[in-house]
Amino acid sequence: MVESVKVSLWISERTMNITSILPYLNSLGLLGLAAAIFYTQFSTGARQVNSEVLANYKALDEQKTQQISNYEKDIAEIKNAMRTMEKDFIERIAKMEGQLKEKNSQIDSLNVILANRNPDLEKILGEIRDFMKDIHFANLHQTEILDNQVVREKSIDANNNK
Repeated sequence: MVESVKVSLWISERTMNITSILPYLNSLGLLGLAAAIFYTQFSTGARQVNSEVLANYKALDEQKTQQISNYEKDIAEIKNAMRTMEKDFIERIAKMEGQLKEKNSQIDSLNVILANRNPDLEKILGEIRDFMKDIHFANLHQTEILDNQVVREKSIDANNNK
């Protein structure tokens, strides 16, 4: 009997130990269940967030692709305008270079004419200029003499008529 009591005591001790552990095991199971529910909810929400983020990135990518194509069109238009302006400037520069060459050739021909002047011709032209000045002064003096003569004749006529 002692042995059976010992065995029953041992069984009751073990049963008490298991019954005291059961609430902890129950709490651990509930915690595991809560973690599983949280994980499934989080992964489902993460999939929704990932799909939304992916959709946003696709929309942003399309928008940026459209902007890039618009910028490429603008760049092409600007390049064409620059080419047109460059052609116009080249034509203007060519025209101005032609005018400059023409003016330089005229200046060169005038310089040749001036360089080939005869010193004797310069002397003759100087004498002609001096002679013309003398004629001019003689004409002025002659005009003054004639004016005085006209005044004297008028005064003589006026005295004779009195």
